[in-house]
Amino acid sequence: MLDFNKFITALKKTKEEIGIDISKINIIGNISELFIPPSLFLVLPVLGYTKKIPHFVADKKEVEKIFQINLSDLLDKNIICKKQVINSENIKLNVPCFFIEDSIIWGATAMIISELIQVIREAIE
Repeated sequence: MLDFNKFITALKKTKEEIGIDISKINIIGNISELFIPPSLFLVLPVLGYTKKIPHFVADKKEVEKIFQINLSDLLDKNIICKKQVINSENIKLNVPCFFIEDSIIWGATAMIISELIQVIREAIE
């Protein structure tokens, strides 16, 4: 069940970080909350859609890159890989990640995408 305060926070962060007009978002629901140890944040990924492709404006302090991917490409198992990264404590790790549009997506974002993919696969099977 979606907590109203967390729902409002998710929409505010969407507006702040990627500039989407939140009045245009149709909420589907949420997936699992995720605790992120380096920042000590508890994140609630909220799923939504817009009827038209929105105009994105990235907050450069929060977002490195915005890109779009087709759902069929997101479900392609070939985008999953492992990558050696150095975490915030300067420790080298081999982590599962996604290779999308010449970008490596790992950490909390990759964990959220992984759950989203699982939910989509279950819904279409």
